[in-house]
Amino acid sequence: MTAMVDRFALLRESRATMMRVREEARAHAVRAIRAIESELVDALDGATLRGLPNLGGNGERFYAIRVRTQRDAEVGPNAEEPIGGDEESLCLTKEGVLVVVGWLRARDTQLADRIYSPPVRDENLLLEDVEALVRTVHYVVPRHLAQLEQTSARFSRIGELAARICAELTQEKPPGTRVPETD
Repeated sequence: MTAMVDRFALLRESRATMMRVREEARAHAVRAIRAIESELVDALDGATLRGLPNLGGNGERFYAIRVRTQRDAEVGPNAEEPIGGDEESLCLTKEGVLVVVGWLRARDTQLADRIYSPPVRDENLLLEDVEALVRTVHYVVPRHLAQLEQTSARFSRIGELAARICAELTQEKPPGTRVPETD
């Protein structure tokens, strides 16, 4: 009988330890999530993440990606699917901010349903969200960088073309050549 009493005592102690460890880990996770979010917003420096899907559907535009997805080891297949029905989903917006996204149903049939996306509150974050956010950032940042590189290359090509045009057209003009007035 003492073995059973000892096991129950061990069970109580183990559960208490697990609860304490979970709460400490959750506090660290929330701080890490907020640190990632802050660094991402700072790194974007007012720009927006490129290449994010439109999760709005029904003509509503909402460029973001789901953070909590169907797979644990990678960004899941539903990460880029429109928000549907009555679900609420933790998403990373094009501004780099975490929000909880859902649909606000119009009570009047003359009005359209619309997406609402308040910033996520700390108490709504899960311990596991830190891993999900890291996966999501590792998924979206390379896409964003690739698009920035493409845009920079395009701007460079345009700049080179403009420089060649200027070089050819601004050579010595014969007297009497008309030129537009500029400010």
